[in-house]
Amino acid sequence: MKKRNAVILLIEDDIAHAEIVKRSLEASEFKIELIHLFDGKEGLDFIFKAGKYSANNIQPDIILLDIRLPRINGFEFLQKIKNDEAFKVIPVVILSTSSNQTDIDRAFELGANSYLIKPLSFDRYKEMFGNFTDYWIGENFFPQLQV
Repeated sequence: MKKRNAVILLIEDDIAHAEIVKRSLEASEFKIELIHLFDGKEGLDFIFKAGKYSANNIQPDIILLDIRLPRINGFEFLQKIKNDEAFKVIPVVILSTSSNQTDIDRAFELGANSYLIKPLSFDRYKEMFGNFTDYWIGENFFPQLQV
C-alpha cells in the first residue's frame, strides 16, 4: 500500500456527522486534508471557484457528499459536477443515512462512484473509514485535473 496525502472535500450539513467523519479519518495512517462545507451551493462554489472561493487553488482528490443538503441538494451537486468535463473525473462517494433503493439508483445514474450508508455507531464509522482510506487513498489512483 502506498503512503500518500489526499484532499477530501466533505459536503455535509450535519455538524455531528461531519465531526464523526473527521474523527474517523484522523485515525487513518494517511495524511488527509479534510475540507468541510455545509451545503451543495457552497460545494459548487468551491469546485468552480466562485464567490468567496474565487481564489481557491485546491481541488479535492475525493468528494464525500451527503444527499440531503440545504440550498442545493446532493443530487443537484452531483449532476453539475459529473456534467462538467473538467471535474467529472473527481470520485464522488455518497455518504447518506438513506438506504432507499431509489436514492441509491439515482446517485449512480448521476455518476456517483460509490454509495455508503452512515453507520449507527462510532466504532462502525471508524471501521468503514479505515476501509475507505485503504481503498480510495491507499490503492486507488487519481486523475490529474487540468483546471
